[in-house]
Amino acid sequence: GQAILAGLLARKEDTGRTYDRFRDRVIFPIVNLADETIGFGGRVVGEGEPKYLNSPETPAFSKGENLYGVGFAREAIRKEGYVVLVEGYMDVIALHQAGVTHVVATLGTGFTTGHVRLLKRFTDRVVVNFDPDTAGRAATRRSIEVLLENGFEVNVVSLPPGKDPDLFVREEGVETYRQRLRSGLPYIEFLTRETASRHDLKGTRGKVGALNEILPFLARMDCRSCRTPCASAARGSGPRRWHRRAGRGS
Repeated sequence: GQAILAGLLARKEDTGRTYDRFRDRVIFPIVNLADETIGFGGRVVGEGEPKYLNSPETPAFSKGENLYGVGFAREAIRKEGYVVLVEGYMDVIALHQAGVTHVVATLGTGFTTGHVRLLKRFTDRVVVNFDPDTAGRAATRRSIEVLLENGFEVNVVSLPPGKDPDLFVREEGVETYRQRLRSGLPYIEFLTRETASRHDLKGTRGKVGALNEILPFLARMDCRSCRTPCASAARGSGPRRWHRRAGRGS
């Protein structure tokens, strides 16, 4: 009974028999700010889908209200003045082991207003460092939108293709990763570059397509969040002021 409530076991509807929800997976305890284990996450060993699997939603655990590693990262977040947001459990673990401890991860779900409320307790500055693939870039765009609508300042770190933060810090070293944090792009510059990379800007159609993609995105942002960065970007200054300030830390 307790194992089912904790999400470690599940029950088949047709037979009523229980089975291991996290079979063939590495299990990661999910801990809240009170240092209580409220759920579990499992990463598949080898190939398989889904890549990440979490405990089911319970009164104690909601993916949209919790961030992996936040209990361990909160003091470092306060000290550094910003948080690094990554995708996976292993990204958090690898970076913490390397000494970059102001890092948290989403729990296999989109970035939500529940995550915003949690982060607001510690900072209003975020560096987004999701995986450098199509899904990661799309998730970055969505997270930027949510963060800006809630008054956060946002920079983005993009790693080389095929290297998530876990692999990057193990292969390139922690100092190289710290340099990436210091040279992260203000969100508006990331959006402009990322959108431009998917359109042919030599022709009118490509330019119009890029503008149509960016302008509605900006229109959905909270004006207080986007007015200053957008105006500053037009003048060639502004967002990097926070970027440099955040970069003084790790």
